[in-house]
Amino acid sequence: MPNFKKQSTKQAKKGKPLLKDRFLFSKKNYLILIIGFITLIIGFLLLSGGGADGYDYSEEIFSTRRRIIAPIVIIISLFLCFFSIMIKK
Repeated sequence: MPNFKKQSTKQAKKGKPLLKDRFLFSKKNYLILIIGFITLIIGFLLLSGGGADGYDYSEEIFSTRRRIIAPIVIIISLFLCFFSIMIKK
């Protein structure tokens, strides 16, 4: 857990920043993580939709969008989330 204590004025005069480690990641990490979450939502939206009416068979469940594109988008988004956590500040 980050240290939220304020530093003394002697430490501030020496050039050390006040409230140094406020966030766990940098702005770049959070931006990549948000992009990863957005692409994950897009991937799940691509995966959904086009249900069957009653008991009728529908070819829509075997579309290229559901079988190929959506899983690739989901895997890319999971990689982005992992990458955003692993890169250093």
